[in-house]
Amino acid sequence: MIAFDVGPANSLTDAVIQLATEGQLRFDANGERARAGRIRQDWLAEMLDDEFLDRPPPRSTGRERYGLAEAQAWWQRACREPSGLEDLLATLTRASTTAIAQAWHRLTEQEAGGRPGRLLVGGGGARNGLVMDTLAELLPGLRVEPMEAAGVPAAAAEAMAFSLMGRNALRGEPNQLPQCTGVVSPAILGVVHGAEWWTGMR
Repeated sequence: MIAFDVGPANSLTDAVIQLATEGQLRFDANGERARAGRIRQDWLAEMLDDEFLDRPPPRSTGRERYGLAEAQAWWQRACREPSGLEDLLATLTRASTTAIAQAWHRLTEQEAGGRPGRLLVGGGGARNGLVMDTLAELLPGLRVEPMEAAGVPAAAAEAMAFSLMGRNALRGEPNQLPQCTGVVSPAILGVVHGAEWWTGMR
């Protein structure tokens, strides 16, 4: 098992469209607005020139890097330059999917000899037609499917992961691994409260 954050996913596109519509829209439904735009190659190059994307796994990030402040900076820039919301969304979508494709190529070259495989997409990206189409374009020969294809509801993926971590803790099995979090050695996270009471009841 290997786990790491790839890049911004939909966090920047969601934040930008919320800013642009003053909260009336929360996301670009099915990527329709991004489809209407054109990719700004100069912006795309700048977005991909991101040292985080070059870090080897395991690596972790969040909205402190790809959050409201970054979205505001790009939206303000789009307002100043001769490009609108659709162009920015198109470019952000291409940047996030390119980051995923680059991570896949690096990972499979190192871990699986470059063999083809299956990419399961969760979250809002699984319901964004442009994201799914672009991933299929950037990763030809790869099966790109929503997580539901593997029986995992996209909205429940994180809950299921935490359930697995809890299950491992109850069984005394590691649920934190070096190749996922960068810790020195495998560890068991979590504390089971009431264990003494439960032991007595049995």
